[in-house]
Amino acid sequence: MGSGAEADLKITPNGGTPLGLSSAEGASLVLVSEKFNGTNYREWAQSVRLAVGGRGKLGLISGTSKPPDASDSAALVKWETDNSLVASWLVNSMTPQIRRSFMFLPTARDIWDAVKESYSDGEDGARIYDLKTRSWQIKQGERDLTEFWLELVSVWQEIDLNIETEWSCPSDAARYKRLIEDERVFQFLAGLHQSLDDVRSRILARSPLPSTRDAFAEVRREASRRKVMLPGISSTLPSSEVSALVSRQSDQGQKESRGKVVCEHCRKTGHSKDKCWDLHGKPPDWKPRKGKSRGYQTTSDSTSDKSGSAPDKSGTLPIIDKDQLNKLLEMLHSLQSNQSPPSHNASVAKQGSLIGEDDWQC
Repeated sequence: MGSGAEADLKITPNGGTPLGLSSAEGASLVLVSEKFNGTNYREWAQSVRLAVGGRGKLGLISGTSKPPDASDSAALVKWETDNSLVASWLVNSMTPQIRRSFMFLPTARDIWDAVKESYSDGEDGARIYDLKTRSWQIKQGERDLTEFWLELVSVWQEIDLNIETEWSCPSDAARYKRLIEDERVFQFLAGLHQSLDDVRSRILARSPLPSTRDAFAEVRREASRRKVMLPGISSTLPSSEVSALVSRQSDQGQKESRGKVVCEHCRKTGHSKDKCWDLHGKPPDWKPRKGKSRGYQTTSDSTSDKSGSAPDKSGTLPIIDKDQLNKLLEMLHSLQSNQSPPSHNASVAKQGSLIGEDDWQC
């Protein structure tokens, strides 16, 4: 192992140098994916804050990290090293045209303040007014819930970038943040589709109100449930009507399932094998429905029979009993024995789905 200048460059077991710098914290480190070009100050500044703060050196650009006294040479060397490192990160995150204006400033704080003074619009009242107005006017409409939420969140974030508030009292800062959070919950609920009235009422009834993220998660779960229950319909109906539709669909499904029962014996629908009349006969208490009584009918090619009975409009003669049928058969046999041509072509059929042993069919 060497000494002197070589000792200053040795790497410690945890991957750092004697000055506490990680091997990944070189001057060529790329802080942000999109470099500052003079028109994207707010996005660039927020990205730099996150990157520098994540490496424990945010105080060098915020001004809270002051240079130590010259008598403490070790601490002063470390501070100057960290300052130069952060300054190199800042200028390397700018386009070549922009960095020329700031690379000769002495400290990282000087570079940061100079960029802010040159390119920050500060609290632009007109811009803030426009953003706040938009946040109340954004509505879900017929859009997907997530699309509506993301648009609203992007406006809120831009408002936060335009309003920089510093609080001396932490409790006041927490109270102010809670007020802003409640206001944004109201904005989110006010923009929801009317079909989500039920979940909106449940959230408003809670005390205290949930955070905006919790409110979104609850509404998203309700919207997902509605899509599963009634796809293509639930997104446009109030929750009370959705529940009614779900109930009606369930009842209809049960009716359809009953109507699709097929008997294994006769292959007819509407009953099962254990209730088939072919196998077990009619129930003892069975009664024919009105207008569905069984009997015998005759149809004729003529408009009336010999007795003068006129058929109805469908061409069907009135229902006759067995005595009348026997007399008609005797008349037909008599005509055939006399070799007289029959005056009627009759067909006899039985109403109903079954034909017994004592039933007659022509």
